[in-house]
Amino acid sequence: NKVSATWPTASHPTELALAPDGKALYVACSNSTQVSVLDPATGATLQTLNAALYPQAPSGNTPNSLSLTPDGQLLFVANADANNLAVFNVSDPKVAKPLGFV
Repeated sequence: NKVSATWPTASHPTELALAPDGKALYVACSNSTQVSVLDPATGATLQTLNAALYPQAPSGNTPNSLSLTPDGQLLFVANADANNLAVFNVSDPKVAKPLGFV
């Protein structure tokens, strides 16, 4: 009944999604425009994804839910306040590539 570790993320982590191969943990951070990508073995940050419509967008698109394809190649980020899905190619969780919005 004690905290064993604290892993830093962007503001207000809301939902987690573990890659099918177990090598990346995606964290939707709803008081930001970001998704933190962590190494689940160490908690180290692998990358921070910007799920906003443009790079310098202020906080407010509210990424609050995540889904991965069964093969772990694509990550879908539900942006509640922007009313869209951001799509990323996460075949390499250290160098994810934004693909666009739905």
